[in-house]
Amino acid sequence: IAKAKAIVTANSLNTVYNGKDQTAAGFTATGLVNGETESVLSGVSATVTAKDAGQYTNTATGLDKNYELSFVDGSLDIAKAKATVTANSVSTTYNGKDQTAAGFSATGLVNGETTTVLSGVSATVTAKDAGQYTNTATGIDKNYELSFVDGSLDIAKAKAIVTANSVSTTY
Repeated sequence: IAKAKAIVTANSLNTVYNGKDQTAAGFTATGLVNGETESVLSGVSATVTAKDAGQYTNTATGLDKNYELSFVDGSLDIAKAKATVTANSVSTTYNGKDQTAAGFSATGLVNGETTTVLSGVSATVTAKDAGQYTNTATGIDKNYELSFVDGSLDIAKAKAIVTANSVSTTY
């Protein structure tokens, strides 16, 4: 008795980064005979697990005593989550030295993650003179699609009292 031919297709999953391992598991089969289901293919498996955003291949493998199997890959596609990065703002007064607004905050981070996961992002502006300067956050991250909001460094003029010199003289 020759083996029947069947095609095993690994399952695919499209999802969004959530800070946890995600899995595409299982498969479907076509060409099974006599009303049999995938459960008869006990020697076949298909699983892929990943955490970071990206595309991963779910490859089905295995053998069966009654079927000559062909395999079609599936995939685990993890899209980047959306987050907003806001550069910090500082308001201060002119002091004759360089002053800096540095750092940022972020909203939309998942699974309790903090800004420390955004290692590719930075925001710093330094200035000395009175004026308003833009603190622009820039960068990319492997797991987040980032949008940016500018911050600022506002240096107010210092207050100074100017006193004219007095001179007393005789004519």
